Amino acid sequence: MTLTSCHCHKCKNEILAELDLSGKTPSEQIQAMVELNGFIMILCPNCGNKRCPHAANHDLNCSGSNDLGQAGSAY
Repeated sequence: MTLTSCHCHKCKNEILAELDLSGKTPSEQIQAMVELNGFIMILCPNCGNKRCPHAANHDLNCSGSNDLGQAGSAY
């Protein structure tokens, strides 16, 4: 279970929503969550900015900007 083709927030959240943690030990649940949600900063693959709308959703265009409050941005 890893994000391979897309690293946007939208795809990560869809995978988290479908993640079946039933029957897993607490440490296995934590490991699964860390793999998907922790320790990786999601950046736009085009411009490298975390606040770019394309980093939040692969369907949105890259703005090339790291400004706060952009439409569609996760920040």
